Amino acid sequence: MFLEDVDNALNAVSIDGLTISHNTPISPSLTDVVPDYVIRKTGAQKPVALFVVSQNDKLWQAMHLKVIADYEAQIPVSVVALLQSDRTGSANLRAKADNRLDAVPKWEGDETAALGRIFRELGVPPSALH
Repeated sequence: MFLEDVDNALNAVSIDGLTISHNTPISPSLTDVVPDYVIRKTGAQKPVALFVVSQNDKLWQAMHLKVIADYEAQIPVSVVALLQSDRTGSANLRAKADNRLDAVPKWEGDETAALGRIFRELGVPPSALH
C-alpha cells in the first residue's frame, strides 16, 4: 500500500522537464545499488535517487549509494530515503540516515509535505506540486 501510494503521488506530479524512472540505476557507471526511483528535472544540478523505505535494508541501501556516488563514482546525486513513518527502521539507523543522506522525510500523516521535501532537492517550490 505504501509503495503504491508513493507511486500514485509521484505519477500525479506534472512539472515541465520532469522525468521519473522506476528501478533504474542513477548512472550507467553506478549500477551496484538501484534506487526505487530516479527523478530528474531539466536545469536541476543533480538528480534525486529516491528509496521508499519500510524496513532497515532500504536505509542501508540508500546510505551505500550515497557513499559510492560521492566517493567512488563521484557522481552528483541527492539521495532521499522516504520513510513510511517516523517509526520505520531502528532509531539508531534513522539517526545515521538523517546525518548521511540529503533528506529523510516521513510519509504517514504528512504526505504532501514529504512529497514537497523530495522535490525541493530539484529546486521545485512546494506551490508547483498543488
